[in-house]
Amino acid sequence: MVTIILPAHNEEKIIKDSIQSLLNQSYWDIEIIAVLDNCNDNTEKIINDNFESNMNVKVFKTVNNKNKKSGALNQLFNYYFDNMGEHILIMDADTVLDKFAVAEGVKFLNKYYSNGAVCSVAGVMKNKRNLLWYLQNIEYGLSDSSHVEAQGNIFCCRGMFSMYRKKALQQIKNERNYIFDIRSITEDYELTLALKKYGWKISSSRKIKAYTDVPLNIKELYIQRERWSTGGIIDLLKHKVNKYTRNDFLYLLTYLLISFLQMYLVVDLIQTKFSFNFYFLIFNITFILINNLVRIKYIQYKNWKVYLILFTIIPQMLYFYFDMFVFFVSIKNVVFRKKINWN
Repeated sequence: MVTIILPAHNEEKIIKDSIQSLLNQSYWDIEIIAVLDNCNDNTEKIINDNFESNMNVKVFKTVNNKNKKSGALNQLFNYYFDNMGEHILIMDADTVLDKFAVAEGVKFLNKYYSNGAVCSVAGVMKNKRNLLWYLQNIEYGLSDSSHVEAQGNIFCCRGMFSMYRKKALQQIKNERNYIFDIRSITEDYELTLALKKYGWKISSSRKIKAYTDVPLNIKELYIQRERWSTGGIIDLLKHKVNKYTRNDFLYLLTYLLISFLQMYLVVDLIQTKFSFNFYFLIFNITFILINNLVRIKYIQYKNWKVYLILFTIIPQMLYFYFDMFVFFVSIKNVVFRKKINWN
C-alpha cells in the first residue's frame, strides 16, 4: 500500500483537483491523508462535500501546531506512522499528478532498493500564463536535467512529489526522534540531506510527472525564492562539508563565482554609461544558449512562445539577475541571521 500525504493550509482553490488526481491514479492500493493545518477557509468543507463517502480519503487535523508544514507532518507521523504503507508519498496540495505517477514511483523503489526516495520531474499547471509562468516553465524543465544527470545523488527530493521508502523514514525517526526538522524552512531539502547522511540514495524519474501551481507576480515569486534560497543555505551549513554535501557546496561556490562575475560585468557596464560591452554580451549569450540547447528536451510544455523566450535570451538574462539578487539577499539573511517565515 502507498500512503499519500497531502499537507494543506488554506488550499480551497486546488484541493479538489489534487485529491481527484490521486483517485484517478492507475495504482489503486492507496490511502490519501489530507493534513489540515490551521485552515480558516473552505478546504475542509470542500473535502467533506466531495470525498466524505470515499474510504480512501482521510482527514487529519493538526492540534495547536505552530511549526508550519514540518510540524503538521510530524504530528501525523507521531500519530499514524506505524499504520502507513511500505511507500509514503508526500506531495504539495497545490499539485496534480499524471495518471501513472504513483505506479511509476512504486515501480522505481521496488527496482532500486538502495534508494530511500524518488521524486518527480517538475511541471507547471497550465493555468493563467504570463511571462513569469513561461520563465518558470522553462526554469523547472532546465533544472530537471541536473536531476536526471545526478541519479542517486540529486540535489533535493522536491515537495511537489516525493515518494519515500518507509524503512528510510523509520531510520531517520529512530536516529533523531523526528522526521522533519521544525527549524528548517526548506524541509524537503533538509530531509534529503538527512537521508543521504544515513547512506540512502535519492533519485528522480522522468516517468513520474507532477504539475504544480506557480507564482504569477514578482512579489509572490520573490517571497518563495527568498525562502528556498535562505533555507537551503542554512540547511547546508548545518550539515557541514562532508561526502554527502560536497557536491552541494561545490554548486553553491560555483554559482557564487558566476554571480560575482556577472555583478562585475554589470558594474563595468554602468561605469561606461551603458556603452556597448562586447565581452559582457558574448559571455551571457554563449552561457545561456549552450545551456538552452543542451537542456531544452527536459522542458515539459513547449510552444512557439517558449522557443521565442529561449532564443531571444533577454528574458532569461533578466530572470537570472532576479535569481542572483535573491541569492545575495539570502546570503545577507544567513550572515545577519534574519528570520524568514514559511509562507
